[in-house]
Formats: sequence, structure tokens, C-alpha cells
Amino acid sequence: MSAVAERLFDTSACASRLRHLDTTAAPNQQTDVFARDERQSTAFYLAAPRPISIVLHPRLGDPIVLTYLDFGTGLPAWADSVLRSLAERWGVKPGWDSYDAKASDREHVVRLLNYLSALMQGTSTPPIVTPLSDGGVQAEWHRQNKDLEVVVPGDRPAWYYYYDAATENEEEEDLNANHARVRDLIRQF
Repeated sequence: MSAVAERLFDTSACASRLRHLDTTAAPNQQTDVFARDERQSTAFYLAAPRPISIVLHPRLGDPIVLTYLDFGTGLPAWADSVLRSLAERWGVKPGWDSYDAKASDREHVVRLLNYLSALMQGTSTPPIVTPLSDGGVQAEWHRQNKDLEVVVPGDRPAWYYYYDAATENEEEEDLNANHARVRDLIRQF
């Protein structure tokens, strides 16, 4: 992958208009907030993403490779714990629960990881990830008599469930229509 960055924004077009401003410290005069060097050539560069592969080693079954695009920031702090939880609990084969459970579907796992990436901050408390018997997967938090589950089932759209035992508040809603609410709930854990 090429390491060449793409030039996105250049303020040099504004430099000629900024030069006419009086930059003295006299009271009641407009002040130029841009440093002289920055006016000449300011550009914003975004590093080209590079694919990073992560290999999960479930307790049973073959290794599972997940690939994501890294924009130079690396994985968030919560990711290691989530990936470890996922590897420990992955439903590798049909009947993994001693009944008729379907194997965990990688597509659902990737969807859950994408949701977590969109919903969680770098310092968020990591959830426990568990497989579902329909091939789906869920992330769950439990703390101080509060429960939150982000569910990506195998047979319907993603949803969340929240329960607070102290207030007896209970919610079960579509995840896609409630991202802001779920972000707020995750901050409680």
C-alpha cells in the first residue's frame, strides 16, 4: 500500500486576503490569528489507510482472520479485551451449545465490531462478547444493577436492550435508529 498522503485542504488561497490585516497589538484592532508561516502553506494530510490483520485463535476450530483498515491510530484501548472475549466464546461449529446452535457467522461478528467501533469511545469499558444460537453475536455490559446488550442476531436487524434495576427502566429498541442513546448508555459502564 502506498504511503503517499492525499492533500485535502490548502489554506494558501486565503493567504493574500489575510496579509492585509493589521497584526499589531493595538487595542480595538483586528488581529491576525494565523502565524505568518502557516499563512504561506498550510495543508492537511490524511494518511493512506493500511490493512491490518488480526488472528483470533478460538478454543476450538481453526484460526479466524479479521482485517481492518488502520488510518494510523491503531486499535482503541477496548479492542484487545473485546477480541479476546470473542476468541474465548466463538461458536465455531454447529451445536457448539450442546443443542442445535448455529456456528457464529463471521458477517454478524464483523457487523458487531463495526457497531462497537461507531458507538464506543477509546476509553469505554469493554463488553463481554457472546455468541448466539442463531449464528449472531452480542456484546454485553453488567454493572451496578444495570445491564446493556447490543445484539446482532442472525435473523433480524440489530437491536439493544437496557435494564436498570434501581429505576426499573427497561428499553428494547432498534440499534440503527438509536445510536446516540446507546452511546450514552455505554458511558454508564
